[in-house]
Amino acid sequence: FFFQAEDGIRDFCLSRGLGDVYKRQPENSPEAFSILFRLPDGSRKLRRFSIKDRIQALYDFIETSDIQFEEHDQFEIAVSHPFQVLQDKNRQLEEVFPDSNQETLIT
Repeated sequence: FFFQAEDGIRDFCLSRGLGDVYKRQPENSPEAFSILFRLPDGSRKLRRFSIKDRIQALYDFIETSDIQFEEHDQFEIAVSHPFQVLQDKNRQLEEVFPDSNQETLIT
């Protein structure tokens, strides 16, 4: 298993999990991007990311959260208007949402 550290360096790590990597949120600054996740059970989870973070960081955050899905490990993250699944996990948040510093996404 691989994990991506906050500095972007990838290291080999045996199933250690990503939770400790994504617990720290960036300060509320121009570099911060707030995301409100709408979850399948109707609850919401708010989290700040860096605008330089990649879409993969969103998936990693959801995977390491205590969120239960009906189908184990099967989920997608999407923008609701217009509906679009965020599939290219290598794109940075500032590329996907160039005119915003906050977004609501559905899982």
